[in-house]
Parts: sequence; structure tokens; C-alpha cells
Amino acid sequence: MQQIHSFEELKEILVEQNRDKKDLEEIEQAYFYAKKVHEGQYRVSEEPYIVHPLVVAKILADLLVDKSTIIAALLHDVLEDTDTKPEEIKERFGDDVLNLVLGVTTKTG
Repeated sequence: MQQIHSFEELKEILVEQNRDKKDLEEIEQAYFYAKKVHEGQYRVSEEPYIVHPLVVAKILADLLVDKSTIIAALLHDVLEDTDTKPEEIKERFGDDVLNLVLGVTTKTG
């Protein structure tokens, strides 16, 4: 599996796929939100935690999934690992993203 270390690498893939500009902006907003709420968290490997959601988002982008699924990939651990509440995900990113995130969340606060 190819590693990815920055949003710019993911964005490059999405641009090559001719993703809609508005979709790219929403995906970027989700990335920066996830990066902010995961700030100070690290994986066992000592790399910043945000690298994990980036890798998941890249895997799904390579499968040509829709925007909501990529956003959910970036946010998939925020309910488990941060103080983020489901309502905040819904307000910022909509019902579809919230439902996807809830579907892969093992606890909600």
C-alpha cells in the first residue's frame, strides 16, 4: 500500500480524477477539520494521527467513491478519538457524511 503524508497528495489524486471543484473544497474543509480535532494525537508509529485518515481517504479515492465517502474517511475516527459530537458533523458536513461516520464508529463519546 502506498503511503500518503499530506493533503496535497490526496488533492492531486482527486484533481487527476477530474473531481468537481466544489467537492474538492468540501473535502479540503473536512481534512482541515479532522487535522484540527486530531491535533496532538499520534499513531503507535509516532506519526501524526491525521496520516491514518489520509491513507483511508486515498484508498477510497482510488476506488472512485463519491465525495461524501471521502469526507467520511477523513472524519471516521473523530467521534471515537476526539470530543466531537455527531451534531457537529451533521451541521458541518451533512446527514450523509454523519451516517457514514456513525456506521464505522464503535463509540460516540
